[in-house]
Amino acid sequence: MKRKSYLKSMGVLTLAVCLLSGYVVKDVVAMTSVSASEKTSNKISPRENLYKAVNGNWLANTKLEKGQATISSFSEVEDKLKKLLVSDMTKMASGDIKPTNAEQEKMVGYYKQGMDFKTRDKQGMEPLKPFLEKIEKVTSMSDFQNLAYDFMMGGFALPFSLTVETNAQANSQKQLVLRQAPSLLESPDQYKKGNKEGEAKLSAYRESAMALLKQAGKSESDAKNLVNRALAFDKLLSEKTQVDPSKMTAEADTAAARYHPESMETVDGYAKEFSFKDLIDKLVGPTDKAVNVEDQGYFKQIGDVLNSKQLDNMKAWMMIALMIDQSELLGEQNRQAASTYRNLASGLTQMEDKEKNAYTQLEYTFGHVLGDYYGKKYFGDEARRDVEHMAQKIIAVYKERLKNNTWLSEATKAMAIKKLDNMKLMIGYPDDYSDLYRQYQVDSKASFFENTYNYKRLSQELTFAEFNQPNDRGSWQMSANAVNAYYDPNTNAIVFPAAILQAPFYDKTKSVSQNYGAIGAIIGHEISHSFDINGMKYDENGNLHDWWSKEDLKHYKTKTKAMIEQWDGLKADGGKVDGKLTLAENIADNGGVMSALEALKTEDNPNYKEFFESWASVWHQKSTKEQSMASLQSDIHAPYELRANIPVRNFQEFYDAFGVKKGDPMYLKPEKRLTLW
Repeated sequence: MKRKSYLKSMGVLTLAVCLLSGYVVKDVVAMTSVSASEKTSNKISPRENLYKAVNGNWLANTKLEKGQATISSFSEVEDKLKKLLVSDMTKMASGDIKPTNAEQEKMVGYYKQGMDFKTRDKQGMEPLKPFLEKIEKVTSMSDFQNLAYDFMMGGFALPFSLTVETNAQANSQKQLVLRQAPSLLESPDQYKKGNKEGEAKLSAYRESAMALLKQAGKSESDAKNLVNRALAFDKLLSEKTQVDPSKMTAEADTAAARYHPESMETVDGYAKEFSFKDLIDKLVGPTDKAVNVEDQGYFKQIGDVLNSKQLDNMKAWMMIALMIDQSELLGEQNRQAASTYRNLASGLTQMEDKEKNAYTQLEYTFGHVLGDYYGKKYFGDEARRDVEHMAQKIIAVYKERLKNNTWLSEATKAMAIKKLDNMKLMIGYPDDYSDLYRQYQVDSKASFFENTYNYKRLSQELTFAEFNQPNDRGSWQMSANAVNAYYDPNTNAIVFPAAILQAPFYDKTKSVSQNYGAIGAIIGHEISHSFDINGMKYDENGNLHDWWSKEDLKHYKTKTKAMIEQWDGLKADGGKVDGKLTLAENIADNGGVMSALEALKTEDNPNYKEFFESWASVWHQKSTKEQSMASLQSDIHAPYELRANIPVRNFQEFYDAFGVKKGDPMYLKPEKRLTLW
């Protein structure tokens, strides 16, 4: 069984996991919401199914459009926001809206180039050919050593990744992080004949790769040979990333469990024919600092991957990965060719149209400039004040419950309260963005691909240059236009970008009870992540630090075991929930409902019916069967219907609000009801 990527949670809303950047943003609640004023379905009672009762009308009247893998309130809000910003970008491009600074001028120039489909189609694969030729010129591992630096700086696919992130144990500093490269298929078993999922992915990969190689000028026979070599190499990668299923626990995939600092001498000894030290020296200069090797099992075997015998197969794998990954920046014929595999891998039935894709690339490249524009033009201070008020109340709820806790020692209680006292609230948008955008220049004579490559290279240069600099703990990992939120354990901060602080997540025209059920529970969810199986291992300053007594930790694990059992094996989307995989998010959902509900009790005239209806409305969603199954297998968030229904059954107020009684489908015996705190 292959280790499931933590990012598939965040998979950063995506709220990440991701929605998400690296392993630093530890939640990204894939939050979605609708107005709590939606009428409940007359056909289904909340006593039977709260989710269907609240979202029945939406579920009955909403259909996936062609090419959509999923639709939810999150995606609806995001689409609305995109239309607004695309309209503004178009007006900037025509001169109807004047940019207010040089970075916005560059952003508009880049957007214009992305929308110049005639030029992009004419250029086709040409902008990428110099990089394809670099791969072809590699004839030895010495050549690959040099190419690895070049491709690392461009953000191109290699059999490993190396980046600079916050040091988990000393977050005033940076650390180098070494990770494995993802393989096409989850496990070697999927390569076996008769595995339908594996065969479908491999077939789509072959089709896309063959088309792209031919567009690059390869003959039919040469293209087939390259595809076969690439797949042989990918299968090897898959085999080297296996872990013992017996060692897969809820805690095994946390950031703390992936923290494995190794000496430079150890890291450089991983492969006989490739020097990680030489690469690191080029990237950050000579250093004796330890490298965090997250995937130790893989790197202890990487000598079987990085060697002369595998060189030709590795080159083919890199070449095809480069063409598929960069196809979105080339001509339409290149995008179409890559879409066969890209769509299947992402669960789509149709690729994003070229206009939407041009905007998507703008978000990738100028995200924080775009977010700064959006935040300053459209975000209101009233929303910031309300959210801060709710957050402070919910933090106060947690502190009070911790004070009255009966199973924690006084020392651990004090540390937990100290963590809440030091929690940072980052709401709306940052005061400024990175100097990266001031240094970056858009060349009107260069291709869209080249300008994007130049941005990525400059970004990488600045990232590696920061390695020996003090860590900026106040930076935002999401731009203000992200319909999203996250908790960052490395800084002990909850972050709510401006875009999520709007209807239906937050709506000043709605009641206090409705807002606590939506944005309040989301705030509580993020705060709860500070004490989930990952966040609980960080102290008040955001450093990885064991501050739990052995006895307290034993009690904690007993409670999380009960949480696993409450979720494990629940049927959904043609499969069953993995209680271990989803544990951190289930803890956060439970804590989010609990804390928001307790905070609501301090307000005048709390309406629990409105609160729970609003909570359930947050989770409406429709997905393709393929997308649902893929999420069930790899997403650290549980299916949305269960996220609406399961947490609420732990609270008496839910039973009182809807008259839920023994024998009703939503009823849970009192002795089975759980709260962590």
